[in-house]
Amino acid sequence: MYEEDKFDLPEDSYSPYFKDWDNALKQNKSPKFLEVEDIEGIFEEYLEESDIDSFRASVKYALAFHPNNEELIIDIMAYMEELSLWKDLYNFAIQYDDIEDAIYPRTSRLKALLHMGLEEDAFGYFQELKKIYSERGELSMIYVAMSEALNSMRLNDAAIKVIKEATSKVGDFLYLNWIELRAYADINDKENALALADRMEKKMSLSYECWEDLAIIFLDLEEYERAIESMEYAKTLGAKSLDLYTALIECYTKNNNPLKALEIAKECIEIYPDTLEVIPIAIVIAIQIEAWDEVFMLIDKIIGIEPSEEIYLCKSDVFIKFGEYKKAIQTLQEGLIALEGDNESIKKQLAELTSQYPDLVD
Repeated sequence: MYEEDKFDLPEDSYSPYFKDWDNALKQNKSPKFLEVEDIEGIFEEYLEESDIDSFRASVKYALAFHPNNEELIIDIMAYMEELSLWKDLYNFAIQYDDIEDAIYPRTSRLKALLHMGLEEDAFGYFQELKKIYSERGELSMIYVAMSEALNSMRLNDAAIKVIKEATSKVGDFLYLNWIELRAYADINDKENALALADRMEKKMSLSYECWEDLAIIFLDLEEYERAIESMEYAKTLGAKSLDLYTALIECYTKNNNPLKALEIAKECIEIYPDTLEVIPIAIVIAIQIEAWDEVFMLIDKIIGIEPSEEIYLCKSDVFIKFGEYKKAIQTLQEGLIALEGDNESIKKQLAELTSQYPDLVD
């Protein structure tokens, strides 16, 4: 069941207890007792590798060590949902119907029924839960769980219908608005999505995460100006994630403003100087607008971080474009040295150039 040497990760990426735990599982032995926090670090490792067998075995031992820890029980359900282990989740959730925070097992059971394709059972259980939690004054959570599950399955029209019912029963609130907005975006209902977004903006907090999330919805709707406005506002609130910058570059590019896209890309590179995610995008934009000084600067930056066949060929091609054949040859020669000569594509292009321009070879 457990494969030897399956994990090829640097040591510092592991939970400090992971190796001992994993070795015990491989030998079909019980791991040593660990606290909940440490076990959850091990769960994260198995989730990262999508190692479902090891995760399931770890759940068994975790519950043996901490049988009544409600935080652990709820987190296990969240992990099962993340792994799309819907049958596991259903069978697990029904065992914990009587814990204090039983709403989580019950909503997990509801989601599992939907994802297992048992829609009739799911809607029947939904009616039961509405009755139970209406009496407790906690009905909103049931509507949230049902509408989120329907959205995740792309049953967006059904999700919208549930949300409309929720609004009539428990009133309008922002979290439900987000689910409804995602549903409209998924079915490309721009009219309703934009109208809802307008209402949401008036009651959103000064949390930049909210404005980033709203911008992504606008981007999905191809409403680039609205997306740019939301992302730029998020920046004023302190947002500076790599995802924000890449989305903002995309928006400016698609909104026919490559100069601004390149400006944002350079700003991002200053904040994240060692990332290779944005520099190639910036090079493409710089080539399109013929900002050649920027192109060479960005290419050299990549070479300084992680030299590759593609980047040396790209630099050589740019020199060729300007008739700088000697510099193109030198670039390819530098590439062979940097990459230790094991590169057929560079060798081929270098051979072609040296045969055409033998007098330029040092």
